[in-house]
Amino acid sequence: MSKGIATKQQAKMVKYIESQPLPSFLTKTEVESILDAAKVKNYRDYVFIMTLFRTGARVAEIVGDKKYPGFKVDDIREDKVRLYGKGKKERWVPVTQDFLNVLLSYIAAGNIKGKVFNMTTTNAWVILQKYEKVINRHLNPHVFRHSYAVYLLSQGLDVRYVQKLLGHSSILNTMIYLRITDANLEEAFKKVMW
Repeated sequence: MSKGIATKQQAKMVKYIESQPLPSFLTKTEVESILDAAKVKNYRDYVFIMTLFRTGARVAEIVGDKKYPGFKVDDIREDKVRLYGKGKKERWVPVTQDFLNVLLSYIAAGNIKGKVFNMTTTNAWVILQKYEKVINRHLNPHVFRHSYAVYLLSQGLDVRYVQKLLGHSSILNTMIYLRITDANLEEAFKKVMW
């Protein structure tokens, strides 16, 4: 591929990314405030919200629906969790020991055997609405996914790894988050694409 063609393709991709709306995300302080409030108010809420943020999962990947089987006890390993994304594509997401301890403690206390969270996506939205007052902002489950991506990229994780963790089939979907961080979009393209 000639340099001129690559540059034109690169310019088209950058233009596409820049035309997309910026995803809404939470700061680390906002996430911590929500988790602190949930820990006091309802332990299940606390573990659920922490799971959304610490895995970057779509809400349906956690609670399940017609397209997704949901997050089950069998999907937990010593340092990672298994999620089933779009098209039932399996991906393993590394998790921290502190998150794993909270998750396993919740499972043991509730004697949970199958799905970790027995709720619907509607229930998930209702749970998050309870914590909107904590940060004076509207919350939805997907904002935790966006926050996970922004946090990882702002900590210097390569965009290709973030793509895998989120289960994105196209790098372009992940590169939209670079607009929020201080990363240079064109430099990232050079590393990723050519």
